[in-house]
Amino acid sequence: MTRTIALLILIAALLAGCAAKPATPSPDYDIKGNISDVQPAGGQLEDVLGRIRIEGEKIAGNRYDKAVVAVSTSTRIWEKKGDEYVSAAWEDLQFGATVTAKFTGPVMESYPVQASAAEIVILARMPQQ
Repeated sequence: MTRTIALLILIAALLAGCAAKPATPSPDYDIKGNISDVQPAGGQLEDVLGRIRIEGEKIAGNRYDKAVVAVSTSTRIWEKKGDEYVSAAWEDLQFGATVTAKFTGPVMESYPVQASAAEIVILARMPQQ
């Protein structure tokens, strides 16, 4: 009985550790650029919040210069504020913002590429007028 309880506690602890989101974003990304379009999903797919178009340049570190990126409920969204990263939301992904995106799953090699985001980091926002 004691072994069973100890085993259940160990399994619960391992599952909790696996489910936890990382405290900071990954330094790796597939594209860095500016958001040129934001399209909310409008309830078409349950877990997809919408799509953003990111336009960057063909420079070192960028695997792609343009991408249409699906943002889902499982996408981790961060915003860089000074030297820290804070959680952000779909609503924070606004036209003109400079972002990085790390893809997950297959990438459709159309032009621009189409992919799902595992993680998006907002590096800078357009000034509000």
